[in-house]
Amino acid sequence: MNDAAGLSGFRIDREAIYRPNNGPVGDVTSFNVNNPNARVYTDTSIELQTVYNYTVTALTPPSFPFFGKEASSFPRTFKAVINGQRPITEVAWSDMFWTAGQGTQLLWDPSNDLLRGWAVFRSVHRDSDYIQLTPIVNAGPIYLDASAQHNRYWYVAVEYDLRSGEPIRYTRPRSVAGGIAPNAVDASLRGALLATKQSPLLPEETASQTALAVTGPMTPAHPSCRLPANRCALAKALKWCQSR
Repeated sequence: MNDAAGLSGFRIDREAIYRPNNGPVGDVTSFNVNNPNARVYTDTSIELQTVYNYTVTALTPPSFPFFGKEASSFPRTFKAVINGQRPITEVAWSDMFWTAGQGTQLLWDPSNDLLRGWAVFRSVHRDSDYIQLTPIVNAGPIYLDASAQHNRYWYVAVEYDLRSGEPIRYTRPRSVAGGIAPNAVDASLRGALLATKQSPLLPEETASQTALAVTGPMTPAHPSCRLPANRCALAKALKWCQSR
């Protein structure tokens, strides 16, 4: 509602849907805003690194003509971060190898969250000039670079939240010839790879900062494929999986 006429105020409901270290979830805290003209509210009681769903409900007086009717927004998901910084962390490589006539195969540690996607970046230099090879794909953690020349390229895989487009995790640079970089991605490279968030694959779901969904692990489609069965066809088409 953009028109305050007839409103008596708002109720803001905050539900904790994720806490670090498997903390308790599901608790709901409500805040009353008695000013019907208010359009801004500051929550000063959040816990850092905790993910919340917020729902705003417009309230009307119990008398004629609205008789206490309410109208609620769709939930919006927010994560409390430190000093406005995204909580980006490293993810480990599992393997990388080059095969003549096929290219370079990349494998990294999977995420247990089905609302995560990946993009792969490649460069001829370990610490600069990376280009994005793939769109953000709700698949992985495997990719075949069929155009790779033997021992030429360095790679970085970046994990994104598919609802917000925000980067979540990234690998250290790795190449077949040079192995894994001894240090984490330096600040300038990390900024180039992660500073601009990507367009989410699920535009109907929105979030601010970083949103998380806590779900079960992915189930492989068959022994030779590390992707869920319902994503195998898409993964093969985009060369995220070699299984036939």
